[in-house]
Amino acid sequence: MHPCAYTLAEYRELAALCRELGIAVIPKLQCVGHVDYVLKHPQFRQLREADGASIYQYCVAAQESFDFWRDLADEVLDLFPDVERFHIGADEAEQEYHCSRCADQDRFRLFAERVEACADYLRARGKKVMIWDDVFRYHASDEYGALADKTIPCVWQYRAINPDFIGKAVHHGGEVWGASMLFDNGHYVGWMPLRPRIQNILDWRRLGREYSLTGNIGTCLLYTSDAADD
Repeated sequence: MHPCAYTLAEYRELAALCRELGIAVIPKLQCVGHVDYVLKHPQFRQLREADGASIYQYCVAAQESFDFWRDLADEVLDLFPDVERFHIGADEAEQEYHCSRCADQDRFRLFAERVEACADYLRARGKKVMIWDDVFRYHASDEYGALADKTIPCVWQYRAINPDFIGKAVHHGGEVWGASMLFDNGHYVGWMPLRPRIQNILDWRRLGREYSLTGNIGTCLLYTSDAADD
């Protein structure tokens, strides 16, 4: 176990403290990409995209990768059983990998079906499901079936905000959240001076009122050393 990881007992203590303070916890468990923290380990090679070559994301054509995600989701829900919302990520998923398991299939369709399967699993547990919007921005809603009606889109834009993306997200009439970046301790240092970042937050505040958004997510990107990653 990573030395920085919380124990299950610590997570349960955190959940109890949040209940005591009236803080609503929203767990986040990536369902497609951004899972290198798991896939970098050789024992999970069979779950990787590109016939095991990519540690960045799950192969969505592999049933094993869904089963693995489902087991993790069950563990999170065991620790936080009373959460109302659950975020499954789905951002920045690559569609261009070459993989023998899905080479002849519509890659976006496979992606959308996997996200929908994860959403359905959590909805059956009584949870509202949140997803990042970016992979869906340039696709018509009929390309991803009923997913738009099953999930809460979170529109993340950390610089200039395109209102068209917000308008598309609110089209279905359900909850919509915005997202700005509050803090980054590593990868994007120097990428965004403080003044534009503050302006972005203020812009989201204004647009949140204009579009009656449910809330705004302030993301914090934190990076730690991989020196001890087991």
